[in-house]
Amino acid sequence: MNFDLCQNPACEFRTICPLRPVPKVAGEPQRRGTAPVRQTAAVESLLDLQDSPCGPIGTLAIDGELTARHVQGARIAEDVAGQLYGLMVYLNTPGGGVAEGDGIAGSLQAVGRRVPVVCYVERALSSGLIIAAACGHVVADGGGILGGFGVINHFCDGKQPLAIISAQSPQKWSDGPIGPPCRYRPYDAGALVEMQRTLDVKFEQDLASIARWRGVDPEVLRPILDGRQFFGRTALQHGIADVVGDEREAHRQLEQLITEGRNHAR
Repeated sequence: MNFDLCQNPACEFRTICPLRPVPKVAGEPQRRGTAPVRQTAAVESLLDLQDSPCGPIGTLAIDGELTARHVQGARIAEDVAGQLYGLMVYLNTPGGGVAEGDGIAGSLQAVGRRVPVVCYVERALSSGLIIAAACGHVVADGGGILGGFGVINHFCDGKQPLAIISAQSPQKWSDGPIGPPCRYRPYDAGALVEMQRTLDVKFEQDLASIARWRGVDPEVLRPILDGRQFFGRTALQHGIADVVGDEREAHRQLEQLITEGRNHAR
């Protein structure tokens, strides 16, 4: 059975949907296969399976703010990694919760220990940068943006900044209030101090992980992971991307890694 692209408006991914099977027409070439992933009658498949000259590859789209569904998609990729030749991750996210970012990164690291993983980045900010680094090979779109790491923007009304908490700033909330109070409501200084301390600890952990995955000295990355955002070519210069190119280049890179892995196995 062949699956066509999901037409469910609630489905936010570029995926195949098990709720909408399309019978294969006799004589029609098989356009895409189906991965034996965990599916229920009420949940869209979060992982697409595509044919390539090298064999079947999984494609995982992480689009928008990180959610539990993205975590689930990454876990599905981890579950079926042994049946894939490689995994392509499409990343376009402003970031999200710590738990979601860490969960996705952990699953993609597990996939990468079995098959090549390439991440095509249109936007990888905050936790998104951790996910990109976890993939091992990063192809940044020329207009893609990477960075925004180590900073929490805390808002008091959705628009007016209440506080900007940075792991790299010489002024820290743990040393005392920074900036004037918000005119809409008073900030909870104690909460901001605790947030600062938590960010500082998490920043050091994530810095070490990104540096290890990227094969770079942490102290080389530290000066640039200060909340700034970089376009693709600048990200390449700073060592947080491997190649600058479009989606076709990302697929070419994945096929090359798959071929190199086969040759090495011989």
